[in-house]
Amino acid sequence: MMKKFLDFLFKIKIFYISFILLVSFFLSFGIFKLKIQGDIFKALPQSDPYVKLFDKIGEEFNGNMIGMVILEGKPDIFNEKTFRKINELTETYKKINGVSSCLSLTDMMDIRKTEEGIEITKLLPSNYIPKNKREFDSLRSYIMSKKRFKGVIVSENGKYASIIIRFSQKEDREKVAREIKKITEIKKGDFKVYYSGFPFTIISVSETIRKEILKLIPFAFLILFLILFLSFGDLRAVFLIFIPPLLSILWILGIMGFLNIPLSIISNILPVVILVVGSAYGIHLLNSSLKYEKNVKEGVNEVWIPIFMAGITTFAGFLSLIFTQLDVIRKFGIFTSIGILFSLFFTLTFLPILLSFIKIKKIKEEIDFPPIPFMKRISYIAIKDKFLTISISSLIFLISLIFIFKIKREVNMISYFPKNDPIRIVTELVMKEFGGSMPSYILFEIEDFKNPCVLKVIKYVEDEIEKFPYLKHPQSISDFICEMNELLTGFSSIPDSKEKVENLYFLIDGKPEVEIMVSKDYKKALIQMVSGIGETKIDREISSKIEEILKKINKKYLIIDIDSLPNEFKEKIINDYVDFYVKIIKNSINSNDIPKIKNVLLSFFKENLYENKKKEIAFKELDKYFGSEEAIFKIKDEKKKKLIINELINSSKIDDVLHKYFKNSNEEDVEFLKEEIKEIIYEAKRKGFVEEFVKNFEDKEKLKNYLYEFTGKKIIVPYNDNLNCGKILEIKISHSGVPLIYTRIDENLLRSQIQSLLMVIILVFIFVAIEWKSIIGGILSMIPILFTTIFYFGILGFSNIPLDTANVLIAPIIIGIGIDYTIHVLSKIKREIKLLEYKKAFEKMFLETGKAVIVNALSVAFGFLVLIFGNFLPIKRFGILIFITMLISSISALFLLPKLLFLINPKFIKK
Repeated sequence: MMKKFLDFLFKIKIFYISFILLVSFFLSFGIFKLKIQGDIFKALPQSDPYVKLFDKIGEEFNGNMIGMVILEGKPDIFNEKTFRKINELTETYKKINGVSSCLSLTDMMDIRKTEEGIEITKLLPSNYIPKNKREFDSLRSYIMSKKRFKGVIVSENGKYASIIIRFSQKEDREKVAREIKKITEIKKGDFKVYYSGFPFTIISVSETIRKEILKLIPFAFLILFLILFLSFGDLRAVFLIFIPPLLSILWILGIMGFLNIPLSIISNILPVVILVVGSAYGIHLLNSSLKYEKNVKEGVNEVWIPIFMAGITTFAGFLSLIFTQLDVIRKFGIFTSIGILFSLFFTLTFLPILLSFIKIKKIKEEIDFPPIPFMKRISYIAIKDKFLTISISSLIFLISLIFIFKIKREVNMISYFPKNDPIRIVTELVMKEFGGSMPSYILFEIEDFKNPCVLKVIKYVEDEIEKFPYLKHPQSISDFICEMNELLTGFSSIPDSKEKVENLYFLIDGKPEVEIMVSKDYKKALIQMVSGIGETKIDREISSKIEEILKKINKKYLIIDIDSLPNEFKEKIINDYVDFYVKIIKNSINSNDIPKIKNVLLSFFKENLYENKKKEIAFKELDKYFGSEEAIFKIKDEKKKKLIINELINSSKIDDVLHKYFKNSNEEDVEFLKEEIKEIIYEAKRKGFVEEFVKNFEDKEKLKNYLYEFTGKKIIVPYNDNLNCGKILEIKISHSGVPLIYTRIDENLLRSQIQSLLMVIILVFIFVAIEWKSIIGGILSMIPILFTTIFYFGILGFSNIPLDTANVLIAPIIIGIGIDYTIHVLSKIKREIKLLEYKKAFEKMFLETGKAVIVNALSVAFGFLVLIFGNFLPIKRFGILIFITMLISSISALFLLPKLLFLINPKFIKK
């Protein structure tokens, strides 16, 4: 069949060569359209629920990715020169298309207390820069006293200032980050500037990919050239072997360019893979053709079946990667497998035609590589001791199985860079000084976030997060509300009515800091936080911790007014409410004295406790009220004022007291005054309760805020079907973020490894079983590569090398390429066993096919070894591991397989 095809091909060889060159010329233009994609987030399908949520957050909250431009001050940032530079860069960044918000020391919302109440201003007036040391010292003292500023936009030591940039969801993050970096490098002057955050990481990844493509292909070409020249001793032979894989690389990159398929952190090694793997077919074909110097077709006819089977099984190995959920690996598998097919096709068609024009002379035996005496020696070793090789192989296999259970995984892009790489150094700096730049989000979906009970739940979740060391600076709208409320009441807590919350929120509505926390329809609110450890293990811990916190949170509540507790449920509601707050307080202040705290909370609902304290506070507040301009009825007579206040405090009927002293006044004014007085007295009750009991506990500041919040007029309890009262509040809570996306990639990575491995084993087994027309033949063919695969996983566990987005490809490659050696060995043995006895057949296999297998293995191993010159750690490890496994795979085919054949003596090799 092959002879007839070659006869036809040789008749049209001029046309065929012209056709190949024409198509190659056309596809070469596609290479110029090829793009590079450094965004590993594109690895997951857009249908993934966590990716969809992350994108949804980006759309509704002005972006989901943040970048940080960090300036280092001399000796710190509190000086005019640094502030001017911060202001200049901040104003410039705001004008860049794709920047949705920009926060810095010179453009940050501040909340201050004034005589009239609360004032919302900027930390510094627009374009105002302090002028002298006294002003800067005062500013430093103020900034460092604020939780929202310290460690967020200025480091705790005051040496670094951060400009926090939020990237729009609608624009290309990498393009925007490049624009920011370009502008900063022009404007930074003599300042030392650092860039952190995922968009800037993408730039580093893309630039590294570009450099590695330009560096690694020539390296691989050089290594292969040296090995092939040693083997064939003829430059023409070497260049002929390179033609099929080089054409394949051109075709596949051209197709990717025209289809707008970018090169990723994985597919950047695609040209090296095709060059190394594709050259193997030419080695076997040329090695056979040299025996038939005058008849190229005979040489091709002898080896086309094993070459075809080797190519198809390698194709299957890479194609098995399409079953992964990770898009970058799937595309790598698809286009690499197509590239392998191209290389196989060119080797069996284009290369024979070229050989008909260019005659290659066989190398002299004395300079043959590997030398014939050496090949004879190893053939003798391979045949001699049957059980020793199998025993050693079995021991290595068992040890490797044990170490498989020690394998860890890693997908975080920061960890892909060497520790001395600038991006790793900056990541460590940002983690130390600012807590990190990888955002995580918890999304609350409610009817109206202004409900104080909703804000309490958000605040509770935030307090839980603050205890977790890997998550830093959790912030939400609750923080702003608490901060404003503290300036009014002295307590950093959520107000007890929606009206009070709305009054406070009105002051900050529309501010950039608020828009990234609350959706425009007021039905969604965020807790946002950052992390900085570039390790998948930590990302998994972060994701599982947030999930653990959210699982503990009730999603459905009852809200009941404290003044309208139904008698039949009163005790149950109070106990549930107390239990709810005990849990919050316990988790926040780490107190072991829980029974005491519970009794304190229960005591609030009992009458006549701390009554004296309540009256004392109420008298002071009412005295202050009736003497102020805010009072509807200002009382100037001190004796009368004291008399009225005492009666109001001691009377159970405020209406009677008011009508007694203000009977001729407007009824609406009297009614308004009654509500004001009731509010003041209730506030006195709350403050009296807090002051009375907080002194008995440690961590008084936090506890007093919780106690004050607990005593609000709204009771919130987890929903109970048996409580037929109150208003039902339902909250949908979900989370996403960079650590969770990395965790999802990691989960898919493991699943991908298992799926692709099983699939390639099944496909390759079917192919070889069909080829040998024997199930036993299929099983025996698989043993050397399965041994190598287990050995490879054992190396990962033993050497503490993580399974990552690069070496997840190795197992299918081991099977896809490694089976080539087995096919060539078995094919040769089957051919020679019909004419020679066992030992002679195996010796001839070593002298002819064995030489090609060794050259093939060395070329593949050393070809991939050039990847150690790359910058990405996974790619370096990939190169080393392929180098080791290809050598082991070829040794297994040449030594372990003959032992098994001698031991079993299967019938299929004699058919």
